[in-house]
Amino acid sequence: MSPKIKTIRDKTVIYTRVHNPYQYADAYIKAWKKLLHFMKLNGIPGGLYEYLTLNHDISTITRPENCRIYACISCPEKIQADGIFGIQTIPGGLYAVFLHKGPYKELDTLYCNIYRNWITESNYHLRDTCFFEKYLNSPDVVPGEELLTEVYIPIDHG
Repeated sequence: MSPKIKTIRDKTVIYTRVHNPYQYADAYIKAWKKLLHFMKLNGIPGGLYEYLTLNHDISTITRPENCRIYACISCPEKIQADGIFGIQTIPGGLYAVFLHKGPYKELDTLYCNIYRNWITESNYHLRDTCFFEKYLNSPDVVPGEELLTEVYIPIDHG
């Protein structure tokens, strides 16, 4: 496990909440469909932006039905959001970026390794802000074993 250590700028995103993803297998799919439909209705071309999932909680600490997880698309220009959509900023700063290749369901193993092993053995401490995933390709285009996901863990020097 050797992440890239990156300093990133604040990211403004449009988002919708993923409701009960641990209870409903299609929760992520529904959230992404709603968000992509909103972007299309507003004439925002999909190929220009980053596709992210923002996580404010960890399901082993917070009750799964209370986890705040959001499907997000970066939006550099001003977009008016309302209803089930909102605008928020992912804080910039120092992040450990891990590249995961494979199905999304295997990300739990990566997170366990990050929090149990990497962070305790590194010279870094966790920052008190959200972590997020950035999707480099899509399950609509490539098979599960070819999916590429970057996992951004907020850190500070130890």
